[in-house]
Amino acid sequence: MSFLLSLASAALLQATPISIDEQLHLITEENYPFTHTDQTTGKVTGTVSEIIFSLMRKADIQYTLAVMPHKRGKREALKKNHCIFAFNETPERLPRYTWVGPILIGGWAFYKRSESLITAKSLDDLRQYKIAATDGTANTSKLKELGGFDMVLTPTDDVALNMLIKGRVDIMSGGVIDVTSTVRKQELPEPKMIYYWRKAILSMGCGKETDPAIIKRLNTLNSQRIDYQPRD
Repeated sequence: MSFLLSLASAALLQATPISIDEQLHLITEENYPFTHTDQTTGKVTGTVSEIIFSLMRKADIQYTLAVMPHKRGKREALKKNHCIFAFNETPERLPRYTWVGPILIGGWAFYKRSESLITAKSLDDLRQYKIAATDGTANTSKLKELGGFDMVLTPTDDVALNMLIKGRVDIMSGGVIDVTSTVRKQELPEPKMIYYWRKAILSMGCGKETDPAIIKRLNTLNSQRIDYQPRD
């Protein structure tokens, strides 16, 4: 075999997709605008969902999709070939899952009504106020862990924002992208950010026993996205 023919054969082998017969069981939740069910079509959509579905198509990986509550979903995703999105990467979660991402980078912040005079330079400054926060999120879990916050737990960001606007709480805690989208969706007065707390990395977390070839292929394709955002 000639040298040029050998090179051509090697290039062809590198371009040929790895054969992956196993399917993934994807899990998501109602978390607008990242992932949610379109009320008209009944299909799951959203900024993160569309990226995940595109990666699955490009990787030629078969999958199932289930929508379930966040707490149940993150337990199910610990199983082999099960994955949950959009899932915040946190120090506590990082060793428990294998990851595809980052898919989207946002952050967590605290907000007040536009007319409020509340100011804050640290988390300690916020402990004196009543805070609306969505239950089950990494953001709220961290606040619970830190302790000392007067929190009213809500099922969704929509409820938390409505409580803030109606004056039932002093401030709210939430994702910077989530809050902006909720304001637009509900046509509510825009709250004012008073303290940007932490960067949040949204990814897809999969069970540790999931086929490494699947994870590698998805991460490679994800890194080739035009709108890809590195962690650092």
